[in-house]
Amino acid sequence: MACGRKKKVANEGPPKPKGIKPWEIMKYADRKQKCLFYTGVTCSILAGCFMPCMALIAGQGLAVYDPGSTEDERDEGVRNLAIIAGVVSGGLWLTSYF
Repeated sequence: MACGRKKKVANEGPPKPKGIKPWEIMKYADRKQKCLFYTGVTCSILAGCFMPCMALIAGQGLAVYDPGSTEDERDEGVRNLAIIAGVVSGGLWLTSYF
């Protein structure tokens, strides 16, 4: 010990296992497992893309009930809102199902 410094002691305990990359584990999967894995990843990405559309639907829903709009404009807005909400909800259901 020079100058009063203490020697560093390595952490005692079991050695850490070597990490594995997520794609390396796929070499052990068969064709069906790979298909399910890639289908799940793709559907997760698509479901994430549908999520911002929910905010657009909420904004359009608020705009439909503008006090200055006529009854025909509100009817048309509600009709469009129902169509868009149905499409987005159906897309979320399909992509979230897997």
